[in-house]
Parts: sequence; structure tokens; C-alpha cells
Amino acid sequence: MNSTTSPHLTRIQTPTPNMAIPHITILVLLFLSLALPSFSVKCHPNDKKALLQFKKGLNNPYDIIIWDPKTDCYSEWYGVKCDQKTNRVIQLSFSNSDLKLPIPATVDDHPYLQSLALYYTSITGQIPQAISKLSNLKFLDLCL
Repeated sequence: MNSTTSPHLTRIQTPTPNMAIPHITILVLLFLSLALPSFSVKCHPNDKKALLQFKKGLNNPYDIIIWDPKTDCYSEWYGVKCDQKTNRVIQLSFSNSDLKLPIPATVDDHPYLQSLALYYTSITGQIPQAISKLSNLKFLDLCL
């Protein structure tokens, strides 16, 4: 019996070049998703470094000791808010916190910072002149 005369047998089509394109596209996308770094990490590396310096300048207080360098500061760090488009730190907010040292001069390492709120903390010392370098700062709350 040949396949062209039998009603039960169907003819197998060989793939045309146009049919192979979706398969190649899927393979390329799969390869790229495995080869490229994870997009789940959103924190800008400069901001993460600056936040860790800020934490160190505060002598690693209890409230922010959970800032783990292995985690993403964009969504997992207490008191940190980032811009959803740029992923840059735009807000540092610590209320009723155990901060007992002067505000670290490294605060100016956050050039995109729009809000700094350290209300009801035990911050001591003078306000660092570095705060004046924060050209995007719109809100400052140092109510002690």
C-alpha cells in the first residue's frame, strides 16, 4: 500500500524554513534567559554599596542589621524605597528607631535621594553638611 492511496495513512510534511523560525526563536530566548544575569536583582550596585557604608557609619544598629549584602536592597531592606523605573534609592525612612549616632556623612552617596526621614530616633550630633549635596532631596524629617 502506498501512502497516497490509503485513506488511513496521512502524508507527513517536511518542515519548511518558515516553520523552523518559531522553534529557533524559542531556543534563542531560552538560551538568553539562562545566560543573562537575573533580572530579579533590582538594586543599583552603587546604591547598595552606599547603603552598606551608611549602615557601617551608623555602627550597624539593630533596625538595619538585617541589611544583608547578599539580598536585594530594592525590596528587602527595612527603611529603603527605590524608584520603580530607575531602581535608584529615593527614600530612607527610619522611625522609632534605635539609631544613636550622628547621621553619617556618607548620606550624600545617594544622589537620587528625595526623602530622608529619621523621625523619633536618637540621632546625635550636627546635621552633616553632606545633606546639602542632595540636590533631589524634597523632604527632610529629623524630628527627634
